[in-house]
Amino acid sequence: MKIQGNSACDRALPAERWPALFTATRAAGFDTVVLQWTRHGEAFADAEGMDWLRERIEQAHSAGLHVVLGLHADPAFFNRLTQPPKALKGYLSALRAQDLELARTWARTLQSDIISGWYLTLEIDDLHWRDSSRRRKLAHHLAIETRKLHSILPRPVYATSFFTAQMPPDAYADMIRDLDAHGLRIWIQDGAGTGRLDAAGRAPYLALAAQCEATAMRGLIFEVFRQADSTEGQFHARPLPPSEMSAALRQRAPCGGDSVFFSLRYLPSTEGKLAY
Repeated sequence: MKIQGNSACDRALPAERWPALFTATRAAGFDTVVLQWTRHGEAFADAEGMDWLRERIEQAHSAGLHVVLGLHADPAFFNRLTQPPKALKGYLSALRAQDLELARTWARTLQSDIISGWYLTLEIDDLHWRDSSRRRKLAHHLAIETRKLHSILPRPVYATSFFTAQMPPDAYADMIRDLDAHGLRIWIQDGAGTGRLDAAGRAPYLALAAQCEATAMRGLIFEVFRQADSTEGQFHARPLPPSEMSAALRQRAPCGGDSVFFSLRYLPSTEGKLAY
């Protein structure tokens, strides 16, 4: 069982309370924390921010949690994906350079046994990559980045994907298989929290995840929240009510895949310590 989360507003929690939070999370049965990113635009780009993150990472490790490090996140990512092909290629190259620079920094900063994996912050959707030529550019970009991250520190490389019925389920599964062939391990978001599709709309996509011989999905991200209306592009959500949360946390990915829960701030073990 893994958890995922990261936010600049987490710095409001006093530093001395983090070790107990990580210990409680480990006691609740989780074995890994995935930092969604370690830089978000200019957030955490300064020495103070990096030091704050390093302390939290080391505390999570000391509590017995494996740590998968998210890299650079561009707040304008989805807007930038609408660029023409040539500009898109340059944009992906720039993203890759930022990720690799940050990975080198963390590899120098942390003991190597603390880093259990790398997490790429781009979320691969079924809208912006419907065109086969764009998918080839994405696959090329991710193949290079995965290979170079392995050369910095040989750890699994993860990314997430989500669907909104913009591609047929079979075509979506083909895209995931193609990316997996380049060494990237894809976790699929179950979409239960965002509510973009109802249960019937999500079912054909999630059914593919249960076809163990046919799918390349490496895990499911269970959304243990309900998204509220967004304002000014900001994500707002609340945790599931207790009557639903316990059942949600009993879910497991099929085929022995990773069971990832989004996110730390919504878990009962955090007891509302982190801002929503």
